Amino acid sequence: MKDDKVADAMLDELTQVYVAEMRAMQPEGPYLLGGFCYGGKVAFEMAQHLRADGQKMDLLALLYTYLSNAMRRQGAHNVIAKHVKILLEKNPREGMKYLGTLVILILERFTRMLFPKVTRHFLQKVRSTDKFIPLYYPGRLTLFRPLEGEKGYYYEPKMGWSGLADELDIYEVPGNKTTMLQPPHVDVLAEFFNHSLKKAGN
Repeated sequence: MKDDKVADAMLDELTQVYVAEMRAMQPEGPYLLGGFCYGGKVAFEMAQHLRADGQKMDLLALLYTYLSNAMRRQGAHNVIAKHVKILLEKNPREGMKYLGTLVILILERFTRMLFPKVTRHFLQKVRSTDKFIPLYYPGRLTLFRPLEGEKGYYYEPKMGWSGLADELDIYEVPGNKTTMLQPPHVDVLAEFFNHSLKKAGN
């Protein structure tokens, strides 16, 4: 998690470097971009930069790329019990601060759902700047989601990307984050990927 925070803080710089390198090889679009896990966040930001520069994106594929709060414990009661336990262990002042943080997280999620074009500029006023907060993507987002979660956890069906793109295509791949890239599940992933490539540019 610490490594992710460091990477998030450097994301804009990484994106600019990667975009410059890619355009040195292919100056003009349309482009096909994709990334696995954190690489999906990098690909997403690259696509935003390219579109802002007037370039066409035919495919933006995210493989096992989830946003904050998209991985959850099995059973909502476990989550509630965890927060109640933490609150009971804090003094009143710390408890109010913790409760305020939870309220911000809930409001952020509902804001994304109700007002999908909310910008990073607004969210950064209530969240730390080392947090990845994606802008609305005016195009098609293709998500490859493993059907299996981690031990004791599951993934929110859209992995946190709901309301953040004009279109959201989701392919559910057998296996978990590791086995989805291994036989026999990788064959299913390849079939889904070929299907998404055929849709690219349409």
